[in-house]
Amino acid sequence: MNDHLKNFLIVVPVLLIGLYAGLHLWEDYSIENSSDDEVEDEVNIGIVSTVSENIKRKSSSSLYWVRVEPGDKVFSKDSIRSGGNSFATIQLFNSSEIDLNENSLITLEEVGQEMSVNFKAGDIQTKSGNSKLSIQVNNSTLQSQNSELKLKTGADKKAEIIVQKGMATLKGQDNKITQIAKENILKIDEKGLTESFQLAVALNTPQDRAIVLDERDEIKYPFTWAILNENVKNQIFELSPSAQFPKDKTYAKFAQRAISAPIKKGITYWRVGWKSNDKIYYSETRRLTLKEDKRIQLIEPAHQTVVQLSPNQNSVEFTWKSDEKAKLFVIEISKNKEFTQLLNTETVTKNTFNIKPQSEGTYWWRVQAFSDANEVIGKSAGSQFTVKKILPQLPILKSPANGTLWTLSDPLLFEWQPMPEAKSYRIKITLDSSQKNILQTNMQAATSYLWRWSQPGIFYWNVEALNEKNEPIGQSLIYKNQISPTVLGPAITLLTPDNQSTVTRERRDPIDPVVFTWKLEKPLKGNFTLAISETADFKQALKKDNIEGTRYALRMSTSANYYWKILWADPNDPTKKEESATFVIKFRLSSKLPSPQLVEPIHETTKYVADKQEQDFRWYKSKDAESYHIVLERYNPNTKETIPVMDRITKGTHIKSPPLEPGTYQWSVSSLDKENIEGPTGEVRKFTVEIKKELSAPKLNAPMVK
Repeated sequence: MNDHLKNFLIVVPVLLIGLYAGLHLWEDYSIENSSDDEVEDEVNIGIVSTVSENIKRKSSSSLYWVRVEPGDKVFSKDSIRSGGNSFATIQLFNSSEIDLNENSLITLEEVGQEMSVNFKAGDIQTKSGNSKLSIQVNNSTLQSQNSELKLKTGADKKAEIIVQKGMATLKGQDNKITQIAKENILKIDEKGLTESFQLAVALNTPQDRAIVLDERDEIKYPFTWAILNENVKNQIFELSPSAQFPKDKTYAKFAQRAISAPIKKGITYWRVGWKSNDKIYYSETRRLTLKEDKRIQLIEPAHQTVVQLSPNQNSVEFTWKSDEKAKLFVIEISKNKEFTQLLNTETVTKNTFNIKPQSEGTYWWRVQAFSDANEVIGKSAGSQFTVKKILPQLPILKSPANGTLWTLSDPLLFEWQPMPEAKSYRIKITLDSSQKNILQTNMQAATSYLWRWSQPGIFYWNVEALNEKNEPIGQSLIYKNQISPTVLGPAITLLTPDNQSTVTRERRDPIDPVVFTWKLEKPLKGNFTLAISETADFKQALKKDNIEGTRYALRMSTSANYYWKILWADPNDPTKKEESATFVIKFRLSSKLPSPQLVEPIHETTKYVADKQEQDFRWYKSKDAESYHIVLERYNPNTKETIPVMDRITKGTHIKSPPLEPGTYQWSVSSLDKENIEGPTGEVRKFTVEIKKELSAPKLNAPMVK
């Protein structure tokens, strides 16, 4: 055999094989991309309106399955199948509709003027409309008109029929006619034998194939159903990632008509069972999908960011982006990741917003978007951020110096340098350096504070500077001191007026004097000095010298809070001195104006709040009053002392307090006339503020279902 013959015998078979393979490839391609012209001899009976994932159609004259797209036509004798996680809706021209669920197979055919569906496997729902629809199932024929049916096949190859609306008629292999009402379930085996029982449970919500969008991997979701037979007392709710509900992967719980159950990200199947005649029956099975909502993406502050704020920065800027065009956004700030303790809820039209955090701490934020129809079109995941305020180490503390030992039994005077920007100061005295075990706190405008301590020992103290909104703008160093008295007590004890008492005198000529009295704890020869000042440092004090005895009457002409004390010096040795403690007197000149009648809060009420917050104060208008003086104080039931919280003049009959800490408070209101002369203080009311975390704002937005 020569070389030419050898080449011929090799090349020609290869070419033939290539041509044959190419022909088959062309046939496959032409089938996958066949046009309507090639099947124009077939009868068009409807279209596929919606398609999800893997849906295929095969004509009766073809061996090949063709992928279906939305809007494709379907023809008489077409077979249509769905893959896993696939769905389709078929609109027939006789007004019938067929929903094809996953892993299902049907054949459609037009017989005369009626549409016929051969249901072979899977899970379908039909709506027959005004026309008749015939369904072939396990050698039986199901007739429906103006009804909605649900059919499915199980592992036992039995077909299950549920009439969801209207009524259907089943004609068996033996020509036996069975009417299927709305409250019955019919099962048909492969031989056409039927088993019927009453439907005792009808599923309500969520609807079949519902999609829940949420940022979490697992949520609790509400399920509801209706009881059609009141004899059924106990129902068992089942939830599973598999439509076969294997015992080891099924969440089961007895419930009555409703339950909130955990669903995880992905696909979940649910149904409700009941017991009748020692046998378990089940409702239809529905499918629910939990997906991550990625339509809103948070940008700043990023997750777990620490936001540092200086005193001139009091807000945090939040930005986010949205995949959908939104009419408005709702931004939420919470103290916990579950958003059950909401601090702020703001509605904005832009995708950026500035919010003032209440204090330092860790917070969570999220954003929800709404369309023009006020429908939810996106909800972000929660993001964590921490606010840290950077305060200058001011004011500077003056006395007592750090480490000083206080050996006297007298009250201890704290002093610090003023800050130009500060409107008030808060001094804190504690037993520990972390300043959690508090002995005393006080907020005031003065730069000194007289502490009437009760127990010797080590203590720590510092001072915060506050602006006009009571926001910290500076924080001093923490000083450590010790009290260890070496004397038994002061030689002079003040008697009247009592410390922190209010003394009122009518505005007339002359004004009645205020009588100051004191007593001696040990013999003191000579005269005494009464020192009285509007500031605790007594730098501009009025002094009345050469007082004989332990009593002095002083005429006072201006309403104010005054500090007063008694001084003594030995006439034979001026270096020997004694000094009393310092008392505070609240002196008020009054007119004949009546005191206002208080409205709220009522006496001895308790205000339950989720966190410290402002409180409303109201009173009735007084005749001839031009303005009102309200005083709010924090009251210590043990020591009977009060700490000023709010002292304001207002022309209205309503005012809000600063955010109040838990504790007991007292308040009163007096009237002022045109000359700002104050009338007497009337009723003094007490109330209590208590924290109840369960009163925190509820979660506003339930998981979205579409």
